[in-house]
Amino acid sequence: MYGVNGQWNAYLKIGGVEYAINPVSVPKLDWFENVHQNLPSLNLTLADKTNKFASIATAGDGVPIELTLGDGANSESSATFNIQGQPNIVQGNGYNYIHINAVLDKVSYLRSIITGLHEGTSASVLSAIASQHGLQADVDSTSDSQVWLPNNKTIASFVRSVADHGWIGEGGCLVPAVTSAGVFLYKNIMQAADSNKVFGQGYLPIMDWSAQSKAHVANHVRGYGSTTVGFDVTGAVSELGKITFSLFSNFLSASKVNMDSIGNLGAKIDAAVRPSGNTHENYQKALHQNRRIRSLFSSDINILVGMATEFDLLKKATVIPTDQLTSSPNTTVSGKYLLTARTRSLVRNKYVEKLVLTGQSLSE
Repeated sequence: MYGVNGQWNAYLKIGGVEYAINPVSVPKLDWFENVHQNLPSLNLTLADKTNKFASIATAGDGVPIELTLGDGANSESSATFNIQGQPNIVQGNGYNYIHINAVLDKVSYLRSIITGLHEGTSASVLSAIASQHGLQADVDSTSDSQVWLPNNKTIASFVRSVADHGWIGEGGCLVPAVTSAGVFLYKNIMQAADSNKVFGQGYLPIMDWSAQSKAHVANHVRGYGSTTVGFDVTGAVSELGKITFSLFSNFLSASKVNMDSIGNLGAKIDAAVRPSGNTHENYQKALHQNRRIRSLFSSDINILVGMATEFDLLKKATVIPTDQLTSSPNTTVSGKYLLTARTRSLVRNKYVEKLVLTGQSLSE
């Protein structure tokens, strides 16, 4: 293990061979986990002064990378990654820079085609699939039993399709994700567990922060409302419009004034495929509800911290950032958010994490 007490610690193996890791020998290290990507990933740049590791890295697809990375004080994380494709080699300063892209070493989950019939609730089916491909499962129970047909999708694509049609009740919204610890999550984000983490002045310190709204896109897609029109199993016209859901805060990124102006149909009309009688009773309603609620999570707060934060994706945290103009908490963006992405990095002899926390608005 290499490192500096209180700043960083790390251990790296490539192709089973240990690499003496430090901010000079590894000038770039970014370890990503994100609810929008199917598996955690790693971007790595090696400064290979002896050409020792160039031959290992150029073996290409499938070379394992074992990585442990921590803040030198409180915590560390470990994972095994799988190099994807041929690394890039660039010469400079008299030696080779090797640029490597890798994913968590669960490649069958990402690439395999799934076949057959899968009977049960979405939670039980996805839990079984995750276990078959080396992932631990942490799922919320659902009420949507049926036979699920993969139609020759990849496993990762099938998981997203099932989650879109998963039903956990009125006002619920299901989201899948895979963590760096190899845990498959399938969670109702409207009843997310609270990590009890508080970031801000007087709590866990924030080095830097920014707030970003994606509402200008999300609102036009479904945030201002949408209607799903199709036929039910009897042939009668079925129309799905308004939904019920709860708020994390007192404000929403979609304006009620604009919603009222647009009207009951909303800003988008979706055509529903007519069911053939082999789906659960809320199959189309689930798709409508899940998409609508996800579209309302359109406000991100990005925070940079100098420690290992130790809580999972899709858990709540409280953020109270300081406004530089007033040196007081910025009340516009303070509130509860879901952790939707984390980047662990080694930067200038210091371990840092960038957290992306997502909510329904930028105001508590």
